[in-house]
Amino acid sequence: LAYEYDTDIMWCDAGASNGTDVFAAEWFNWARSQGRQVAINDRCGSPWAADFDTPEYATFSIAQTRKWESNQGMDPFSYGFNRATNADEYMNATTLVHNLVDIVSKNGNLLLNVGPRPDGTIHQKMMDHLREAGTWINRHGAAIFNTTYWYLTPEEVDLRFTQTNDAFYILSLKEPAQGSMS
Repeated sequence: LAYEYDTDIMWCDAGASNGTDVFAAEWFNWARSQGRQVAINDRCGSPWAADFDTPEYATFSIAQTRKWESNQGMDPFSYGFNRATNADEYMNATTLVHNLVDIVSKNGNLLLNVGPRPDGTIHQKMMDHLREAGTWINRHGAAIFNTTYWYLTPEEVDLRFTQTNDAFYILSLKEPAQGSMS
């Protein structure tokens, strides 16, 4: 069982009813007896036990009060390396940054999959997109890391909001028009 390995997070990748209730009850009881906090996602087939949601290749339209995580692959068709995918179909840096900003501003995490080839190497196009996104993240990470959503805002088409105890961030998903303030 999960408690034999001191598991803190139970991540399932199914969703159908699968007997989770029995082992989850034992696991939660074990964790409680140890003074441990554990979490289980919504794909384990037990809606009552889920601590967070995990939409695949998706996001929510508004901020969620409950934590969630969107899992997405740079390849739109596969989590592994798919030689049938054309290099121009991989998630580009702009999409990666937009998805990250959108998800974080709605109280979520982005779990990004980079499917390697059988020899463990990463396709050059994926590496280029990751490095380009990394440049933006390096420059603007304060608005992403250790932030939370700003729940008071209505959803704006091209704006997202995050905050910390010391700062409020407005992130634009659209490049400012020429001649406008930046």
